[in-house]
Amino acid sequence: MLSMPESPGLLLTAFTLGQFAVMLSFTWVFTSRFGASACLRHLFIGVSLLALPIVAALVLSPELVMAGYTADTSIVIGQTRVVGNYLSDLGNVALVGLVLCLSSVYPLRGSVFWGALSLFGGLLVLSRTRTAYVALLAFLVIGFIR
Repeated sequence: MLSMPESPGLLLTAFTLGQFAVMLSFTWVFTSRFGASACLRHLFIGVSLLALPIVAALVLSPELVMAGYTADTSIVIGQTRVVGNYLSDLGNVALVGLVLCLSSVYPLRGSVFWGALSLFGGLLVLSRTRTAYVALLAFLVIGFIR
């Protein structure tokens, strides 16, 4: 807010800050009304519902979700990565899903846990997003220390 007058796009910056305020107020109202556990459970369900169409698009229409892929080219291991451009940012979706799986916020049992862990872990590996790797490492270090 303090740097808004120095911004080259004053109205666009004000609009973005307004969106941020609305998102925070919705989160605050939802959390205060239903509790933090319900909020995190719905977040896990939402992230899972974002991951499944990305997997379906990867199988049915890879040009939607893969960077550098066209119908003329082939998939090259180490050069082609899954980004989920038109659906969602895959690195963030996979990271949030992994953190929610590993923190047991939404209690998962047996095969559902291992399925969700392998789904989000596989998507994180396929996304090759360095910032998501660093955030996951920080989460694991904090979890190990705590």
